[in-house]
Amino acid sequence: MKDNPGPSPSAAPPSSGVVAHGSKVLFWYVRYFFTLGFAAGATATVWYQVINKHFPLAITPYGVMRRSFRYQATVWAIAALIVVGPILFAFAVVIRRSIRRGEIELNRGVRPWISYGFLLLAAAVTITDVVTVFRFLINGDYSTRFFLKSLVILVVSGWIIIYLWMSLRAPDALAGSRVPRRMGVAAAIVMLVSIIAGFTLIHSPAMARARTFDLQRSFDLERIRYAVQQYYAEHSAVPASLDVLGEGGWVEKSSLTDPGTGESYGYRVIGNEQYELCATFSTDTREEQDDAADRYQPWGRDGRLHLHAAETTCFEFNARIDIGR
Repeated sequence: MKDNPGPSPSAAPPSSGVVAHGSKVLFWYVRYFFTLGFAAGATATVWYQVINKHFPLAITPYGVMRRSFRYQATVWAIAALIVVGPILFAFAVVIRRSIRRGEIELNRGVRPWISYGFLLLAAAVTITDVVTVFRFLINGDYSTRFFLKSLVILVVSGWIIIYLWMSLRAPDALAGSRVPRRMGVAAAIVMLVSIIAGFTLIHSPAMARARTFDLQRSFDLERIRYAVQQYYAEHSAVPASLDVLGEGGWVEKSSLTDPGTGESYGYRVIGNEQYELCATFSTDTREEQDDAADRYQPWGRDGRLHLHAAETTCFEFNARIDIGR
């Protein structure tokens, strides 16, 4: 009997043949589809806000709505794309490599079940969004805005559905195809462009910080105003100083100082009923656009405290009149 010479040194190395544990594959695919859905939603949100910004007129069952742009939605979408995008592509690479090595069972186990489940979810979301768009269309919103939003829905959801369907139908899950790489590069470019487009809609971090401090100043002045009103209702006179309010528990002491400088807000007694509150603001909100107003909603009785220049601004109030409101 001849000895077995063994494999030829020039033969191609076989695949590992080691099948990954179901729990590991489940983790890969759950994280992959979670980040995929998250990134798709964030991308669609950015372009929805771009459309809302440049085509602000919307017709709703309650009439015409002009302020449809959402500042915080844009901020959320940008942050989501920056964080989730790299994670999505990292798991995509891990899964593709495992498929090429034969470590993932393609036609049974975790992969087909979770893939078809996500495909069903993507189709359901698409149908729901299309129904919503047509609801607005029937309500009279048949404008450029409508067609652009319809296009966003079809592109984002259609991209996911087509890729998943091709991957599930291919015998090798596209392991030997260049389609995943090409679609991945295209998706990365779209996400990068979406991030850039989103940044054109919002303020710089420095401006956002300044506006946040100004918003807190306005809130603090409104709290002080309410405390003075309560003090007047009990003493029939306004307090002599802001320290009286803080020491007497009429308002939190933290609300009496500027959040940026730590200095006390300006306060001046004009008469038995009248007084003046002052704060130094960093931004000018007197001519805010609709998108800015959406982020910085006026709070209080008349919203005057949220309309100010980038300077020290004083507001005069009457405690007795405030009680009657």
